Amino acid sequence: MAENESIEGSAGTTTAVKANAQPPAKWQWIGVWATIISLGVGILAVLIGVYLYQKSIVAPDLTYTVHPLRTELRAPDFDSDLAFTYRGQPISERQVTSLQVAIWNAGTESIRAENVLQAIYLRTEKPVRILSARVTQTNRPVSEFETVRDEHAWAKGQCQFRWRILEPNAAAMVQIIYVGDADTAITLSGVVERQPTIRRVAFTADLLRLRTVAWREIVTSVVASVATGGTVLMLALVMRGRKMSERQTASARWMRRVKIAIGICAVALALGVVWAQWRARTMFLPFDW
Repeated sequence: MAENESIEGSAGTTTAVKANAQPPAKWQWIGVWATIISLGVGILAVLIGVYLYQKSIVAPDLTYTVHPLRTELRAPDFDSDLAFTYRGQPISERQVTSLQVAIWNAGTESIRAENVLQAIYLRTEKPVRILSARVTQTNRPVSEFETVRDEHAWAKGQCQFRWRILEPNAAAMVQIIYVGDADTAITLSGVVERQPTIRRVAFTADLLRLRTVAWREIVTSVVASVATGGTVLMLALVMRGRKMSERQTASARWMRRVKIAIGICAVALALGVVWAQWRARTMFLPFDW
């Protein structure tokens, strides 16, 4: 069949009718809404899949953080007339500092005493003497989280932690008083079954506001995703606009651009929500500090 057909008009003129005429505008709008619904269902399926995958992961995740603010109980510039004693014995060292450490199970599997393959120790970078180590707060007393009093280990800057069971989100806060300055580095060592290394997270104010941070991360990610999708869309339209056939009507070209915009923004939005959920999961402190 020829590309164009000729029809004789009443006035004897010839009108060219294109064989590839565009469908009515209402049918184009139906295609747009069908695209929106399909993408919405696809995004929902992706989010449900990610959520179920995260829920299906069963593994421990022993995590800790050190509060950046430390209290100098004694410093060289303090009044020399002030005396500092420990268990009735005077302390000759000129620097005594107190710090706080939070330890919790950020995983989805409980950590029992038998799951600890190598004892969990808090260690100081330099072998400074530990004077006191006590649990000041816990959100699950049934965990029986405690510090082991070992004067020999404390003299080398080491303090052992142990518990009966550390359930998911179970946490404890420990206060350590040691002989040394506020710049002494602290680490946590040991081996937990099915966990390659003990994870340390940097202490930030966001750790204390999980729900606020989660929503803020989601909103930020959505805005950034839409902005990124819009930028990519503009570039794509500039490149593809030159290649569009001249036979397409302005309405068809506009509908095509709308579909491209919806696709790019939808994909960017899904990635942004997944990223926000992952970020929110990494910033979790089970109790107020």
